[in-house]
Amino acid sequence: MGSIAIQLARSLGAEVATTVSARNEALVRELGAQTVIDYRTQQFDDVLSDQDFVLDTQGGDVLARSFKVLRWGGTLVTINGTPTPHAVHGRKLTWPVRLALTAAHLKDYRLARRYHVKFAYLFMRPDGQQLEVLGDMLQGGTIRPVIDRVFALDEVREALAYSETGRATGKVVIEVP
Repeated sequence: MGSIAIQLARSLGAEVATTVSARNEALVRELGAQTVIDYRTQQFDDVLSDQDFVLDTQGGDVLARSFKVLRWGGTLVTINGTPTPHAVHGRKLTWPVRLALTAAHLKDYRLARRYHVKFAYLFMRPDGQQLEVLGDMLQGGTIRPVIDRVFALDEVREALAYSETGRATGKVVIEVP
C-alpha cells in the first residue's frame, strides 16, 4: 500500500513524507518521498507538522498521534481497523450496528474536533474504473509495483514463509504458469 500511495501522491503533485526503517530509505526516496522518517529512531509526530493530508495504515496509537501533525482543516484517512458508519454507506445496517461502528471511533471523532481536522475511514472496494486508471498509470510508468521476490507455483510454502518473516521489501509474487 505504501509504495503505491507514495507514487500516487507524487503524481498528483503532493510533497510526501513517510515513515520506514533505515534500510528502506533509498527505496521510498526513489519512489518520490521527500521527507523520510526512520520510525525506529524518531517519532513522526515530533518531526512533522502542518500536513494537509495523512493516510494512516497502522491504526491504534499511530492513528491517534497522526491528528497532531495535521494543519487546521487537514484530513486524516485511515484504512485500518473498524470502518465508520459513513464508510459503509449504502449497506443496510441495523441501528445497533451503526451505533457500534460510531462508538468504535468516538476517540477519533473527539481528536478530529480537538485538532479541527476531518477524519474518515476508507473502505476499499473493487472499482473497475479506478483499476483501469491504475492500469493506465502502470502501463505509462507513472507508478510501478515494488516486487521483492517471485516464487514458482510449487514454492507456495516457501513464499508464505518468506512473506511471514516481515523482511520483504515489496510484494511477494507467486507466478502461475
